[in-house]
Amino acid sequence: MEVNSEQAAYFKVYWSKNGEVWREDKMSRAYVRPGRSYIFLRIGDLEAMDTLRLDPGEREDTWLEIKWVQLRQAGFPPLQLTTPADFSRLKPLGGIAALDIDEKGLHVRSGTDDPQLAWHLPPGKRQLAYGGELLRVVLIYGLVLLVFHVACRAGLDGFSWVPYFMTLVLAVILLMAMTTRYDMHPDEAVHVQAAQYYKEHWLPPEIGDPAIRHTYSNYGVSRLHKNEVAYWFGGKFLQLLEPLHLPPHIPLRGMNVLLWALMLLWVAARPEARLLAVPLLVSPQIWYIFSYFNSEAFALFVAMAIAWQVTASSSIFSRLLQPGGPRWGRHAVASGALLGLFLLCKTNFYAVLLFFVLYLGWYLRYENSAPARQVLRRWGAVSLLGGLVFGMFWASDYAVNGPSRNERLYQARVEYAQPLYSPVTPLEERHVYLQMRERGTDLPRLLHIDLWGEKIFRSSFGVFGYTTISASPRYYNLMRWLGLGLVVYVGTTIMLRGGWQGISLLGITALVSGTLVLVALYSAWTTDFQAQGRYFLPMVPMLAVLLSRTRHVVPQGVLQAGVLAMAMLSLYCFLAVGLAGSILRYGL
Repeated sequence: MEVNSEQAAYFKVYWSKNGEVWREDKMSRAYVRPGRSYIFLRIGDLEAMDTLRLDPGEREDTWLEIKWVQLRQAGFPPLQLTTPADFSRLKPLGGIAALDIDEKGLHVRSGTDDPQLAWHLPPGKRQLAYGGELLRVVLIYGLVLLVFHVACRAGLDGFSWVPYFMTLVLAVILLMAMTTRYDMHPDEAVHVQAAQYYKEHWLPPEIGDPAIRHTYSNYGVSRLHKNEVAYWFGGKFLQLLEPLHLPPHIPLRGMNVLLWALMLLWVAARPEARLLAVPLLVSPQIWYIFSYFNSEAFALFVAMAIAWQVTASSSIFSRLLQPGGPRWGRHAVASGALLGLFLLCKTNFYAVLLFFVLYLGWYLRYENSAPARQVLRRWGAVSLLGGLVFGMFWASDYAVNGPSRNERLYQARVEYAQPLYSPVTPLEERHVYLQMRERGTDLPRLLHIDLWGEKIFRSSFGVFGYTTISASPRYYNLMRWLGLGLVVYVGTTIMLRGGWQGISLLGITALVSGTLVLVALYSAWTTDFQAQGRYFLPMVPMLAVLLSRTRHVVPQGVLQAGVLAMAMLSLYCFLAVGLAGSILRYGL
């Protein structure tokens, strides 16, 4: 549909049949910005509904104009609301203060914070062209099998096809970065504004400084106070490319594209890194963070670099463990600097740090051949140097903001947060997704009614924009079963053939990944319900290490076929859903 809204809000659509109660698990919503917007919503099966409920907003005394609506599903004739006669089918259910219909569309003013319109759909039976649908399925699976067959016939075994596919991904990432509009990606504006600060400065800013007021989000939080080094590098990258006179988001997007290109070069130059890079190809959500400026891309890049260091026999970190040698101090400095950068990344990536600590204990138990005391002493030197880099960055913040940092952060939230997100706003007047446990929401409702699990799964495998552009249920179901099948296959194979060495590493990976999921669930329940798959990006380097260390245990044929199938589906989603949807919804 096309709408014109006075204020930002969520437009919700519920569906039901035979007068059943409206339910949250039969609802789809889209974020509407002030002004003109195009909304794309995925709803249920038309044969399983006879009424739609349209909730045009969530605030009292605001107006919204619906210019046209189109409802499409294979096997049914399209349903449209374009003329005054069409719009007259929408009947107020409640919360409507005023409603007017003219040649421009339907104009509605809300009387409460829950305006509702009903659209009674005409009865219809599915008349699907099963031959065409079968052909489509055969072509999709046939294409995947053909690509895999050609790759194997061409001698691209042993995951040597990975750099070729990463090159293809680089092209589509660059296409997304160059063609999509500014700030149509999650929080891109506040990310860019944080980097722009470091274009002119070297030290962190003072909390609450009016000069950085524009960097505070609706929550009253600035990325500049997170002490994430990605923004510092972004600012210096902007300064480097200043003579080109580009809009700031373009070079910053280019920086993240460059990070993917560097991983591609690394994989192309190091054959043993190809298996390590396989988890990067199983989801378009991973590629998406490299197509616009954010701090997750830098954190994932550094985490993958550390994964390479702790698994590859030719890495600097591995050479550090070799007995004697005058260069071990140099290797310790390089490894410590990398660790320091990682400590200055997003805090959810600290789950990877926990994984690496447990992995190093596993390494000492099963693979270390050097004297344990020497290994621990050198690892201690690396940790000390990494802590030094981390401490220098935080010391610079302390020099600016002093010991009352937490109190000043709270005051900044009070001053800059929007009323819906302010800590001083009464709980019942804050956004409904804040502090849900305090509001009486229990975990079963969070999972089965608010659908935290399903939403975070989908946003892990292809949701774009401000969670407003998503794929069809068929795509998510395909990815669900392919991913689940690969996890079961790899896990079962390791348990049957990997011995205690493989089983223990699998257990470490499962333990830390499960902890990450539980922390995300608890945070959504007690703090802010944000079902965003980017919180699970730390699983990527963990899986990379697991696959790399068990490469002689897991047969490559089935693994390659499954990964390639997920990569092809990811490519479809990125182009046909993410890129196309971004252009259609937001324009070029």
